[in-house]
Amino acid sequence: MKLGDGYRIQDISDPNKTFTFCTKTVFYGADFYSEAGLAIVVSDGFVKSTLLDISSDMRQIAGRIRTESNPFKNMILHIHSPSAVLPSEEEFEVELAKRIKDAEQDIKAFEQLVPKGLEGVIINKQETNEPEAVSYYDPETHSIRIDTLKIAHMRHKFKTINSVYTDGITMRNAYEEAGYNVDEAETWIKNVRHRVSMAGTIDPFQEYYLIYSEEKKKMSIGQTDLATDIAQKYPLIPQAYCLLGDDKVFKLKFDEDKVRQWVHFASPTTQSALKRELRDSFLCGFRYSNKDAKSILHQIFGRLGIELTPTVSFLRHYFGTKKVKLTIPESPHRKDGIEITRGIIMMSYGYRRSA
Repeated sequence: MKLGDGYRIQDISDPNKTFTFCTKTVFYGADFYSEAGLAIVVSDGFVKSTLLDISSDMRQIAGRIRTESNPFKNMILHIHSPSAVLPSEEEFEVELAKRIKDAEQDIKAFEQLVPKGLEGVIINKQETNEPEAVSYYDPETHSIRIDTLKIAHMRHKFKTINSVYTDGITMRNAYEEAGYNVDEAETWIKNVRHRVSMAGTIDPFQEYYLIYSEEKKKMSIGQTDLATDIAQKYPLIPQAYCLLGDDKVFKLKFDEDKVRQWVHFASPTTQSALKRELRDSFLCGFRYSNKDAKSILHQIFGRLGIELTPTVSFLRHYFGTKKVKLTIPESPHRKDGIEITRGIIMMSYGYRRSA
């Protein structure tokens, strides 16, 4: 945990503050003396440091307030990830099955692109989708493989979170062993939930992206320590900031899956391969019906692992085009189409970042 600007670690001789913030390290051997102090523990089930060892931490925290006359001496207020934001086991398995299916499609796309020398697009997609992807690129065999160890780890991590933070079994045992009345605590929790409506939670990706964007604007060269920390935790965020920009991310409503799809699409590796495929598929001076153009684009997107829905208007970003009416053999009717009037334009498909 880092202190913000203007804050410093207090000396033992400084006057008491209303709140004392302590990391878990403090509780290993440190006692607190206060006439009215209350221990408040805040933990997040999705943070590695509080995922596996929270029960052992509680044993250290319990009883550290030593003043006998303190009416709150034997109480702990524990605020943690509510079960409402955690998926059920069934929802987790459905999402995991979807990721495995996506990985299998990437493997197939990789194998089809190798003869064309365009497999780098899928390798780049693996890097963009990390840590969500359940497949990885193996440079020794030059192939994409299903990461069975990662899948096993994801299942183990989910069960751990579910046990500690949803079922509460591990935390309950830890409090009971420390001598706390868990049944009375659960009665209090039910009363609070009955009287207080839970505030809507902001998506972590949105929260971190907004902070990262503000931090990046503070420096024209380089970035702040906070921006660096966020980039390490969420590699997708700096990619989205640089390749898409604020306006596009806002337009996508901070949907992490959609942002990831657009980052893969806008990456230089994907754009280079896409232009090559477009150049081979759409010829200058030729006319294509809208239906045929969409079909060709759909095939190209599928080969390159682009999970966006192509439209005919998309071609305007890469070619000079004009709308035309195409005749239908043995019919008085005509159908909508486009003509490629100019060869592929060597430009990047991207977005201007908000100042």
